[in-house]
Amino acid sequence: MATGRRPRIPVTDSGYETVFAEMFGFVQPHPTFGAALQASEDPRAFRRGGVDFWNFKARVGAAFADVCDLVEFQHDPLFHFCTARDFGQDREALAAARSRAPRWLERLLAVGDSPIGYRPGTIPTGACSVFHTRHAAQLAFLLHHIAPHRDPATLRIGEIGGGFGNFARLWGSAIGIHAWTILDMPFMTRLQRWFLHKTLPNVPQAAGAAPVATGLRWVDTEHRNEFVDEGPEFDVLISTHAWSELPRDEWLWYLHALLPRTRHLLYAASNETPDPVESNWRLDRLAREMRVEDLYHTHGRSTVTALFTAK
Repeated sequence: MATGRRPRIPVTDSGYETVFAEMFGFVQPHPTFGAALQASEDPRAFRRGGVDFWNFKARVGAAFADVCDLVEFQHDPLFHFCTARDFGQDREALAAARSRAPRWLERLLAVGDSPIGYRPGTIPTGACSVFHTRHAAQLAFLLHHIAPHRDPATLRIGEIGGGFGNFARLWGSAIGIHAWTILDMPFMTRLQRWFLHKTLPNVPQAAGAAPVATGLRWVDTEHRNEFVDEGPEFDVLISTHAWSELPRDEWLWYLHALLPRTRHLLYAASNETPDPVESNWRLDRLAREMRVEDLYHTHGRSTVTALFTAK
């Protein structure tokens, strides 16, 4: 059965380039560490795409964060693998959201792209990142289904993998945050805390497994079992790609630990990562646990965004 994965590098010698590439899952060796860092910006440089991409970033990202301590984050490499370098609009995502929730979409888009994190001159005048339009569309899609039944400003939201924090920024700016918990790798939680402190300065922040009543809360993956043992309950669980790209055993951990504790799930996945067969298996598995409320496809149907509701 074809999996879509790239072949392993034949280890013909014990040179640094070959060993390094094999260890981190690069498609081909790179002559220097700097060259490998540059190549690592593209998930296609890795055999398993997004899986190896995030594994590599997790292992080297903490070093970047410690060096500059996020003081001038817009000059730090850590930010730039988390944000889009493509500017413009995700037209398919916008069309899907506009057909369902035009008012919510315009309200979210009106927040504007991130005011910090980009080097001066990075964003062309009047342009916004592809991520911004995609995130606004996904949240508008969610609000279309949730808001008629519940005040969105009162929701308890959990997020598996928070990127640089843009979902929470958009929601906090347009709706207001009641309780929002992000589960992510330790160095990523530092990134998000810095970013959201700058963009949502009036929202309380807390870190660790201890429960908090309101505000933003972070749980790093080194303490996730302690967090789950606490028995968290969510109105909405969000994961747009981060969860879907984990190895299956990790993916199942989140399914068993968190899915029974949420009313709704906003989930996005690519048919290409980890591979089409695995991605479809995961969607079918979610559909066994929850009811498919609605979904839309983008990128020539290679990416799906779906809302699931507890049966």
